[in-house]
Amino acid sequence: KIEHIDNSETIEQTSVTISNTKETSEKDLDIWSTDLQELDDKYSVLQPCRTDDDISNVAPLFSPTFNFAAYINKSKTLQELVKLGVDLHQLEKKKGIPQFIFKLDFDRDMKEYIRFLHDHGVPPDQLGIFFTRNPLIFKEDLENLQVRINYLLSKRFSSDNISRIITKNPHWLSFSTRRIDRRLGHFQKSFSLKGQNYLLSRFNFVHNEMKLPHERITLHPQVLGSRLFRIKQRHLFLKSLDRAQYDPLKPGYISLDRLVAGTDAEFCERVANTSTEMFN
Repeated sequence: KIEHIDNSETIEQTSVTISNTKETSEKDLDIWSTDLQELDDKYSVLQPCRTDDDISNVAPLFSPTFNFAAYINKSKTLQELVKLGVDLHQLEKKKGIPQFIFKLDFDRDMKEYIRFLHDHGVPPDQLGIFFTRNPLIFKEDLENLQVRINYLLSKRFSSDNISRIITKNPHWLSFSTRRIDRRLGHFQKSFSLKGQNYLLSRFNFVHNEMKLPHERITLHPQVLGSRLFRIKQRHLFLKSLDRAQYDPLKPGYISLDRLVAGTDAEFCERVANTSTEMFN
């Protein structure tokens, strides 16, 4: 049983509509896999086990013709992967993957990833296919995976669409946000996003005028759901007060959430520390 962890955030809705046609989910999502071989190649060569790494209690060293079947009775990790529907025979064919899998402990290294994927809509009967196609997901930091989910939330993809993206294309979560950003045009075309110009104008202002990196914006996607006028007005006012400081590592930090939250009166009192008369 997988415990559900609710990481959802309330985001102001905009007039962005997304077409959830079956044709899009089946055909266009598969197109995104055209450059995935490059990703596989990049990560296919793994460092061999160090001689001082004691894995004798798991399995002996194995040859390139290694067969998981010889060790499945002794390995809880392999047994659990089989229960999920992972095709171990396919994993055996991928260079370096058997060595990588044998270093993993199911409870310590895998359960949180299963919970993460479950929470973001990957159906239980698709988990085996997911891990068969992208076993190196276990190398990724979970915080980075959440940042990539937040990126699509910031672009107003629905939870259903995000579920379809990561289910149909398991390698997507291994993309950096920079690489995802380069493919945004294709995402938009595939999902028939409308009203995107309004969203991008907010993104451009926050990124180019407020000088915030993409990674910071993806952590606060709700800012892109606010009116551009509100973002501009409040940022420029803080700038005039020399308080437009959005770096959490520096004194006087103001989060993007606080920048756009509440009424103007609340903003003046809690964020700008000034009167509404000055603000207006």
